[in-house]
This record gives sequence, C-alpha cells and structure tokens, in this order.
Amino acid sequence: RRTVVPAAPDAWITALQRHGTWRFEDICQFAIRYAREGFAVFPLLRESILGHRAEYERWESNRAIFLPGGRVPEVGERFVQSDLAATLQYMADEARGAPTREAGLEAAHAAFYRGDIAAAIVAHQKAEGGWLSAEDLAGFRSRIEPVVRRPWRGHELLTCGPWCQGLALTEALLLAE
Repeated sequence: RRTVVPAAPDAWITALQRHGTWRFEDICQFAIRYAREGFAVFPLLRESILGHRAEYERWESNRAIFLPGGRVPEVGERFVQSDLAATLQYMADEARGAPTREAGLEAAHAAFYRGDIAAAIVAHQKAEGGWLSAEDLAGFRSRIEPVVRRPWRGHELLTCGPWCQGLALTEALLLAE
C-alpha cells in the first residue's frame, strides 16, 4: 500500500521547461526507441534484477518486464519495456499536437497526470487496495529545492537535500577523509 506519486515525468518536464530548448516529443524519441526495441542487459542491471527478484515476482506486470519467460535475463540479452514505450509515445503524441513547445510540455504533463495514464494508475491502485487518487496525480508538481553545498578538497560539492541520497554522498566523502 505504500505509494508515492510517480515524480519522474514531472521532473523531466520541469527541467525541460526551465532549462531546455527541445520539444518533448523530440527529446523523448530516444527513450521511446530504447524502450520499444530494447537494449543489451548490462551486468549491473542483471545484478539489480537478481537482488529484487522476489519483489518482481509478486506483481504480474513487473514479472513481464524484469523476468521475461520467468527468468532473470542474461547479460547481453535484449531488455524491452514495451509498456514504457507506449506510455512515452502517448505523452509525445499529446505534446506533438500542441501549437508551441511550452504547450506541448503542458500537454505531455496532462497526459500523464490527468489523462488516460493517470486513470490507469488510479485503477491499478484501487484494484490493489492502494490509496493514490486522481486528485493526488492531478495536483502533483515537483518542488524546486535548494541544493546542499559543502566544500570538499578544494571543490564545492552540490547535492540534493534529505529527501534523497544526496546527503549520504556528502557524509560518505567526509567519512572517507
């Protein structure tokens, strides 16, 4: 039942709004291609899947992605994420129909957080007894947080705050000294 609002699409769109020049559908084409056609499983990916195998086996949708044919893919095998490709393609198609880059970014955001994708997420949550609602998704926007700054060996280390692993990096470097 533990659930968070999927923040990655909003983070990508926010970064593009603040710092980008490309349209969503143009930048997204690369991710769509690799998700649709796949890429070679690399050792760290295989190790990660092995470490989380029990969790992936719990959900049919995760099994289909991470354990195709009921097994962990070998290094070098093609790793395909067709549902991810379809999701990104839907967002890109929505963005493509917008008259401007900015409107396209908003259309991609709306497609994920207020459109058919949001409806599918909420339906899955309800089916599994989760609490994530359409309102949770519709109202979501990434906050821009101040960075944590720390001098380290003549450099300025910049990390994210306590809501992520940024402080762990700072702490590890200071412990190493």
